Amino acid sequence: MDSFANKILALKSEAEHSLSHKDYMHLYKVIWLNRLLLLLGFGTAWMMINPFSMLCISIALHAQWTIVAHHVCHKGYDKVPGTPSRYLSKNFAVGWRRFIDWPDWLYPPAWKYEHNILHHFYTNEKLDPDFAPLVIKGHVNLPFWLRAGITCFYVLTWKLSYYSKNTFKAYFEKKNYDHSTPMSAYTKQAFIYSYLPYITTQLLIVPLLFFPLGKLAMIYVFVNRLGAEILSNIHSFLTIVPNHTGSDIPMQRNHFTNREEFFTRQLESTCNYKTGGFWRDYLQGYLNYQIEHHLFPELPPSQYVKLQPRVKALCEQYGIPYKQESIFIRIRKTFLILLPRKKSAAIEQQ
Repeated sequence: MDSFANKILALKSEAEHSLSHKDYMHLYKVIWLNRLLLLLGFGTAWMMINPFSMLCISIALHAQWTIVAHHVCHKGYDKVPGTPSRYLSKNFAVGWRRFIDWPDWLYPPAWKYEHNILHHFYTNEKLDPDFAPLVIKGHVNLPFWLRAGITCFYVLTWKLSYYSKNTFKAYFEKKNYDHSTPMSAYTKQAFIYSYLPYITTQLLIVPLLFFPLGKLAMIYVFVNRLGAEILSNIHSFLTIVPNHTGSDIPMQRNHFTNREEFFTRQLESTCNYKTGGFWRDYLQGYLNYQIEHHLFPELPPSQYVKLQPRVKALCEQYGIPYKQESIFIRIRKTFLILLPRKKSAAIEQQ
């Protein structure tokens, strides 16, 4: 009988041969939906401070990262027929196009290394910079109210206070072959390539574009854009972190040694949310197919929709646990790890 790994590779090969222009059209649909939401958001942001504008902009920012940039940077569309060159991994968000393709806190080359290499090949290991319990390890001895405040701060400012800095730390250490780099060194790089460009373009230039409508319009746009930033941080934290966090997801204490072990490790370390329906998938950033993404990172998310039931059935056939729950259950499990009442529980996974 074929091994589990061979069956997974067969599914991958079949999916690659089925790639078509429809996969790019799915990306095209998401991109234009993001643009429509930005148009609605900024088209109303100058009128008054309001949650509608904040929410539209926030959802577009979330989808541009988790659906568009995430999968394009993973080479998800490099083999898709009819994909324009600007959506190939080697061209996307390069140089000045960064401010068009992916205007976010994260510096694309740093993200590619931190996420595509360290997170995907060392999932839930000590070298995984995205393993949430390790982030709060230094706070376990603090009073609960203080830990709650620190966690709340991270959730509200996640991309600024954690993710952009974390990606630069990994990227800087890779380029300099030095894992004892002082924080000031990579924080400086993050400021130059991440903080300064983002704050200048998104929180200064964008509001200034509304100057012809008056000073009050600029203030409204600034406040609504700032509110959207906070909502986007909350949204991305609540969709990304629970995929790999919970009492049922262990920390891996050693590295995989073969292909079979790699695939089973990804299943042990990852959980899906409920899947199905464009709007549910879109609002969850297709992170509800995280198992399939970790098994087939170089495929577009449109293929995960087809692969998900087949991977789940294959796991059942081989007796391999396949974790899938409502995102709300996973969020609860995440916060039970991040904010345990008993201090010892905070490092159970470690």
